[in-house]
Amino acid sequence: MIGPLSTSYAEAMTLSSAQASVMVAMPILVGSLGRIVVGALTDRYGGRVMFIAISVASIPPVLAVGLSGAADSYVLLLVFGFFLGIAGTIFAVGIPFANNWYEPSRRGFATGVFGMGMVGTALSAFFTPRFVGWFGLLTTHVVVAVALAATAAVCVRDEGRAAVRPQP
Repeated sequence: MIGPLSTSYAEAMTLSSAQASVMVAMPILVGSLGRIVVGALTDRYGGRVMFIAISVASIPPVLAVGLSGAADSYVLLLVFGFFLGIAGTIFAVGIPFANNWYEPSRRGFATGVFGMGMVGTALSAFFTPRFVGWFGLLTTHVVVAVALAATAAVCVRDEGRAAVRPQP
């Protein structure tokens, strides 16, 4: 959410290139390092639980980044960008989660399909500035937060169905 809008933020707040770079890098660094912790938690608690947890935990930072951007606050963008990095840890949840759906001979395919699904970063880079132009900054962040909540709800709903499925 920050990267695709970084040029707009930099212009609105008259940021130097170094400041803009730190702003963009903050969630990426947290997401990269956080994958270590989230990967271990996924091994312990399972993919479904962690997928729901990461989706729900990402909602407040998404909304806070929108408010920070609307307030033209560089410091708040850095702080909430740090927490937005939580969303970047989802890759460490998805790979083992998708692998468990397939037998070992098909896990490479499952990993490839999940990896292809991570095209969301590219889609965000394309659509986020357009959404901001169409709907406004805060509304765009609310739309993303609703999408995260819907994703978590689908996983919770599927969890209930998984509990009643007959085991082979």
